[in-house]
Amino acid sequence: MQPPREIAQPVRLRDLLISLLVPLLVVLLINLGFAIYLDQRPFNRGAWLNGHKWSLLDQLDTPIDTLILGDSSCNQGVIPEKLGRALGGTALNLCTTGSSLVVDDAWMLAAYVERFGPPRRVVVIHVYDVWGLGEDSLRNIRWTILPYRHLWQGRRPIIAQSSQRFLREIISPYLPLISQEATVRKLLFEPQLLLERRDFSTDASGFMAVPEADAEHLARDIAIHRASTMNANFRVSDINQRALQELARIAKRGGFPLFVANSPIAEELAHDQIFRKYYDTVSHYLDQQALELDFERILAEAPAFSQEVMRNADHLTVAGAEQYTAELARALAR
Repeated sequence: MQPPREIAQPVRLRDLLISLLVPLLVVLLINLGFAIYLDQRPFNRGAWLNGHKWSLLDQLDTPIDTLILGDSSCNQGVIPEKLGRALGGTALNLCTTGSSLVVDDAWMLAAYVERFGPPRRVVVIHVYDVWGLGEDSLRNIRWTILPYRHLWQGRRPIIAQSSQRFLREIISPYLPLISQEATVRKLLFEPQLLLERRDFSTDASGFMAVPEADAEHLARDIAIHRASTMNANFRVSDINQRALQELARIAKRGGFPLFVANSPIAEELAHDQIFRKYYDTVSHYLDQQALELDFERILAEAPAFSQEVMRNADHLTVAGAEQYTAELARALAR
C-alpha cells in the first residue's frame, strides 16, 4: 500500500504578500512607537544632551563673552552665571558628550563666530580619555544632531563617510530599533522603566545641575579608569588633533584667546601613581600643543576633588561645580 502523498498547494500572490508585509508592518509600528515615545520621554541623557546644546546655539540671539566647549564633565562642572560674574560679561555652557570628540567644539565655535563674530574668550574642557577617541565615536551619535545640520555641515574637520553610512545616519532618528538598540532592549526587558519619570534639563545658560554625590558609582568608575590606563599608551586620535588645530586657527584668525583646561578628576585617581602616568602623558601632549598652536593652558595640573562632591570619577555635583568654576575663573583672570 502506497503512503499518502502530501499535495503542495499553489502559493497565491496575496498570501505571499501578506506573509512578507505583516511582519514588516509590525516592525515599522514598533519603530514608530518607540520613536514617538523616545522623542517625548528621552531615555539616553547623552543623546538628549547633544541635541539640546546645539539647540541652545541655534536659538542664541545675542553675542556671548565666554564660550565654554567640551564634554559632559564641563556640562555639569562649569556654572556660566558664576563664571560670568567673576570675569564680567556673559557665559554659555555648550559642553556636550565625550563621544562628540573635540570635533563638536570646532564645529560649534565656527558656527558661533560666523553668526556673532569673535567672543572675548573660549574655554575647552575634556576628560583625558576623550583625546584618544577616533572618528567612529562621533559617527555613531551624529544622528542626534541632525536637526542642526545647517550649523555644522561642511565645517572642518570634515569626517568622511560612505553613502551607506550617510543613509543610515539620515534614517537613524526614525529607526530606534537600530540607532538606540541598547535603549530599546533595556526598555523591553525592564518595561517598568517605560513609566519612570525622566527629567533631563539644563538652566538657560547650559549648566546641568546634579545635586547628589554617588559613592557607589564613583568607586566603580575609579576602578574602570585604573584598569583602562594601567598598561595603556596614549596616542591622540588624528581627528582630535585636526579639531584642536582648527580651534586654534579660528581663535588666531578671530584675535581672541583659546584656553584648554583639564577636567575635574577624583582625588583618589589624582594621587594614584599608575593612573597619573597615563594622565600626565595626555597633559604633556596638551602643553606641547599649546606651544605649537599658540593657545593657553590652564588647570593643567589635575584638578582633584573629594568624593563628597563627585558623581563619578570625572563628573561633579553642584557643590563641586561651584569649586571648579571658582578655580577656572581664577585661572582665566590671571
